[in-house]
Amino acid sequence: MPKDYETARRLLELVDEIDAGRPLRLKDIEKRYGVTPACAASYRDWVAERRDLVEGEREGRTKVWYRRPDPDGSPEAISRAAVLSFAVSALAALDGTPHFTSLVALADQARNALPEGARPRLDRMARNFQVRVAHRSRNANRDRQLATAIRAAEERRVCTLHYEKRSGEKQSYKIEPWGLLMYQDRLLLVAGKRADGPRVRSRRFFDLDGVVELSVHEGERFNEPPVRHTDYDSIFGDYIGIYCDTGGLVEDVILKVRGRHAVALRQREVHRSQQFGGTVDGWTEVRLRLIVCEDFKAFVLSMLPDVRVVQPQSLVDQVKAAIQGFVSA
Repeated sequence: MPKDYETARRLLELVDEIDAGRPLRLKDIEKRYGVTPACAASYRDWVAERRDLVEGEREGRTKVWYRRPDPDGSPEAISRAAVLSFAVSALAALDGTPHFTSLVALADQARNALPEGARPRLDRMARNFQVRVAHRSRNANRDRQLATAIRAAEERRVCTLHYEKRSGEKQSYKIEPWGLLMYQDRLLLVAGKRADGPRVRSRRFFDLDGVVELSVHEGERFNEPPVRHTDYDSIFGDYIGIYCDTGGLVEDVILKVRGRHAVALRQREVHRSQQFGGTVDGWTEVRLRLIVCEDFKAFVLSMLPDVRVVQPQSLVDQVKAAIQGFVSA
């Protein structure tokens, strides 16, 4: 790495730290970067040219510098605190994990570094930018299972999973936990399901809400999975939602959509293949090329009575059957 680039990286790190409200000490600079006292002092001087530093109370014989507080708070510091506050709300599904605890600590640190005069502005920003969690887990053991899943994935340890499917069926699997995926208020455990022995037979996505028990095989580890197993853009490329590996074929789908659903489809892309034809008598043609999975069927049914399925015929038949089932019920 070129020396000039390395020096620039160090200086920007120090600026980020002083902006975050952390102290600046020459001895810390010397120890972190392995530089002489004179070089550490030149780093401090560079920061002082760009930030208004004030000397704080000495720690013994050690001088300490802070950024001089702005009575109203700097825009950068307020924005940082607001973003961290938003992240705490957005990632509430991770509550109970060390990762979430660290995030909360960072948010508290950023908030506490602000002067009192900036707190109302931060609170106002927080109120104006919120996350609404539509669904919450009712699994009483979820936090414990989540902590186990994170540890097993980080340490690459094989586990036994006792799982309750949406059908109500309970089953046990020997798995390699590869990581977690968040999708619409749900946390999914991404894992390799083992056959007999160490061979992985298939990739699976287990809803954390359905985990009855997850136990770690302390003496058994697995190798790093290939990148393709967690390349979600590729894995879900032909699907809508969280269904994948269904064995279905990619099909050309044509829908006729009207009203608010037609407007919504023009405003948001539900699949990367989404294209539009003309509009006749208020019905807009929507074309997609994907695998017709359960999430896509549910999406189509959610637009009734403002949707008509033109093709494929198999989807036409399934929608008709679903409507007939509602009528019969």
